[in-house]
Order: sequence, then structure tokens, then C-alpha cells
Amino acid sequence: DRDFVDLPKYVAAASDKGNLRTVLQWLGKGNIRERVNAKFEEGGNIGLLHIAAMIKQHDLMSYLLLNGADVNILDSAGHSVLRAFCLDESNPSQLVRLILS
Repeated sequence: DRDFVDLPKYVAAASDKGNLRTVLQWLGKGNIRERVNAKFEEGGNIGLLHIAAMIKQHDLMSYLLLNGADVNILDSAGHSVLRAFCLDESNPSQLVRLILS
């Protein structure tokens, strides 16, 4: 996965805590098309889109997608953001989980 930008730990932590200002500042400091797909190696190669989906940050998800985030990027377990989100037991959409199973 060396084709991806490394997501710094402080940015992953900021995203997880809902600190969008820090995340947006980091995204703006480089090539946004590369940074929206950055992976956090210590966190199982999840990206910002994974983190935003897990904690239901819809605004950040929209921003990332509008700026080229790839929904098909896989984490170290081989899960896409859609699959990881749909397999989450706290997600109320049982129909989506059923379709993907």
C-alpha cells in the first residue's frame, strides 16, 4: 500500500474525536486528491472515509467524497468502507447488511 499517503496519527485522532478543523487543515496542506485517500497504518490501514463512516460524520464523508475519496479502498482486513459500515452492529440498516452478506 505504498501508493497511498500516510495518514498522521494526530489527524486520525482528530477525525475520531470530531475535530474537523484539524482534519480540514491537514487536507488543505497538500494534494487533496491524494490526502482524501490517505491510510492510517496503525489503525489497520483505515482511511478518513472509514473513520468518518464509523462515527457517522456525514459532513466529513460528503466533503471527502466530493474531493475524490475512493469508496473501494480496502483496509488491512480487506473491507471497503461500505462493507465495514454495513457490518457494524450499531448500523440500523439490517437490509443493507443482508444484501451484502
